[in-house]
Amino acid sequence: MLRRWVNSLNVIAITFFLSMVVGILPANATFLDATVWNNLGQQFFTQKRYPEALLAYNHALIIKPEYSLVLANRCGVLSQLGEYSQALESCDLALEINSQWGAQGSALGWDNRGDALFNLDRYHEALYSFDQALLLNPNYQNALQNRKIVLFQLEQLKQH
Repeated sequence: MLRRWVNSLNVIAITFFLSMVVGILPANATFLDATVWNNLGQQFFTQKRYPEALLAYNHALIIKPEYSLVLANRCGVLSQLGEYSQALESCDLALEINSQWGAQGSALGWDNRGDALFNLDRYHEALYSFDQALLLNPNYQNALQNRKIVLFQLEQLKQH
């Protein structure tokens, strides 16, 4: 009982600290809502404020460690920060857990995984990931575009 109480206090303290660091938290939001922190991370990502987005995603995962959408979003921001191995780990975990996805479903996780693999020069695995994304969502434009890019890269490698 005491351990759970101490862990709760730690989460509250970290949340308070992070809200001060990032300087943003919607007025009507609760500090302990992982969805709020995911949405905040998405706002930062859209603004290309990648370190702040990573903080927000990491905090959402402190609150709810098995939130696949947050793990996939974390994968995307880690790729933007050039941390491709960590990004891949985050996407793999998101796909393994496979719970609580957003509008794109797990296609987002496969697409972000493909991006991390592409940047690790693992083109065949990247192609497989983009194909998985397209199996789940055949009209997913980002995966369609990324698949074209990896096919072009594979063709370039063949010619050299």
